[in-house]
Amino acid sequence: MFDGDIVSVLPRHSTEFELALEQASMWLARNGGPVNTWNPETCPPEFLQVLSWGLSGDFWDANWAEDDQRSYVRATIDVHRKKGTIGGVKLALKSAGYGDAIVLERYGWDFHDGQRSRDGSIRRYPPDHWAEYRVILARPITIAQADQVREILDATAPTRCRLKALDFAQAAYLYNARLTRDGTSTRGIV
Repeated sequence: MFDGDIVSVLPRHSTEFELALEQASMWLARNGGPVNTWNPETCPPEFLQVLSWGLSGDFWDANWAEDDQRSYVRATIDVHRKKGTIGGVKLALKSAGYGDAIVLERYGWDFHDGQRSRDGSIRRYPPDHWAEYRVILARPITIAQADQVREILDATAPTRCRLKALDFAQAAYLYNARLTRDGTSTRGIV
């Protein structure tokens, strides 16, 4: 017997599997057919993490908004195609809700060819190692989000490369008394 007025049409000696199969078929008939859990647009929200895992998603945060979760799952295959490249890093950060990022390689490797004048407008630092890179984000992030960004970068960036700096100083928090100094935020570089 089923819940409500639905009566099983199977004989009494039916197995539990046959009864469960009948119940699943009746559920599908009542709810308009099967649920497509392989499509990030139609997948029920409670199964998005499972879909991400099924598509080999490298990272997941249950605290993301549903739109960000769907965006991350939607981009998972493209991120895997571009994994190990600057494009893959940018796409992974964007799909996780961190916006358009700038990835700088070979920072400080300016050549002395007379193209730039030494007027004091450009600071000279020792150049980064060839395998180091910097990421500049388009929006401020907290320390916990910086840890999350590092996890995404570890899973997406080339293994030989090392993150030198994670910077959002161009979009840093303002000194306007709206942000409390509780240790969750920084001034732009983490």
